[in-house]
Amino acid sequence: MKSWIQFPLSEGLSSKQAHADLPAGTYEREISKEGFFGPATHMYHTHAPTAWSSIEGTLKPHAFDLLKIDATPVSPWQAAPILSNSHCQIRW
Repeated sequence: MKSWIQFPLSEGLSSKQAHADLPAGTYEREISKEGFFGPATHMYHTHAPTAWSSIEGTLKPHAFDLLKIDATPVSPWQAAPILSNSHCQIRW
């Protein structure tokens, strides 16, 4: 049986309710050990934790418009490949 902390702890400027009434100029980050189950902590930052100014190289995010694929395959093995390498294929 898990023993969670039973009382809220807070320091500095914070909101009384998660995701609501954030102090002006702050960004919220939610951290949990159990994923979507159990307690979580909400950390507030003055700068967005994911505010990247640029991303370079092959790991740059891409958007794929899968609605442009016309064919409806009979089998998953006939589906159009979207991404692939020597080990894996992702098909739609």
